[in-house]
Amino acid sequence: MQNVLIVTDINKDPDDLLMLIMAAALHKRGKINLLGVITTSGCDSVTLNRAKYARGILNALDADIPVCAGSGKQYESVEATTSMNMFVDTQEVRGFVKEGSRVEVKPLEFLRRCLEQVDDKTLSLLCVAGMTDVARLMIAERQLFLDKIEKIAVMGGVTFDDKDKVGLSNAYNNLCDFSAAELVKGFSIDNNIRTLVVDREAARKVSVDIEFYRTLLAGGHPVGVHAYNVQSEAFKEMINGIQNGTNLKRHTMEWFFEKFTTITLSDYDKFRNADPALIVNMVDRQNLYDPLTLMALVESEFKDMFAIDKHNNILLPVPKQIREIYGAFYDLISEYLKNMQEQKSAS
Repeated sequence: MQNVLIVTDINKDPDDLLMLIMAAALHKRGKINLLGVITTSGCDSVTLNRAKYARGILNALDADIPVCAGSGKQYESVEATTSMNMFVDTQEVRGFVKEGSRVEVKPLEFLRRCLEQVDDKTLSLLCVAGMTDVARLMIAERQLFLDKIEKIAVMGGVTFDDKDKVGLSNAYNNLCDFSAAELVKGFSIDNNIRTLVVDREAARKVSVDIEFYRTLLAGGHPVGVHAYNVQSEAFKEMINGIQNGTNLKRHTMEWFFEKFTTITLSDYDKFRNADPALIVNMVDRQNLYDPLTLMALVESEFKDMFAIDKHNNILLPVPKQIREIYGAFYDLISEYLKNMQEQKSAS
């Protein structure tokens, strides 16, 4: 069974939550051994809240997985500080945080222990967030890292020049801690650790519409209901911010329509100032970036669903069996939560 360790900034984007549900489902079905989850992005208090939130979600999924708060970080610009420290603090979220108070707070010790408990070359590392603590582990425990890590999957952030030399892009997860991302990716490539990078174009090939979240809502499981609410409110808040001029300058309604919908350009003006709730119902293109990166990592289950392009020791999984990926995604999240809720009701 594949040992997996996850680095996430859960509660920043809804797909981190979906990824954690998927990981719990794979763990409960005996497809992976989820050793632990470490939360990152933000100052110490924010990474701690992320950890408690993740712990609360896992508790609700009946998955007793160790969770640790990652190292907090200070950022140079006001914009970066605001972005990295964002934590959606609703009553629902506070309920999960309250239920998830049992977390660890020493990330280096946590990571070291996770590595020490597995056989050599049997640990897979999923990085869908900033890599500060992973980089610190590489520096502090270089040989242990080399001995234990079989492969790493990261979410985007690489470029290639005309000679196929690898560079780092300005992807969000790189910008969380650029020097850490540079170290992790460079170290992995130089030491021939299997390195999988799921890029934005791959994620865009596999997307779901708002109806998927309504399926989670209808299933009745508290985490499924929460996932629907998180996604719906996130879109409403984003649309409100764009309409009111408080979002990032690059975020315009044209950007939103092009990124998340398939409505035609001629209809943009018609809906530009529409009620956010109405616009949310038009969403039919939400990428599954974090869950897709997890699927690429768990090759024993999903390998045939991806083609692999290789560039200078970087492997780029490209979805080729889109329908099968959809099926696996729906089964691992909506059906898993539905079955859990039915079992709970029956008992």
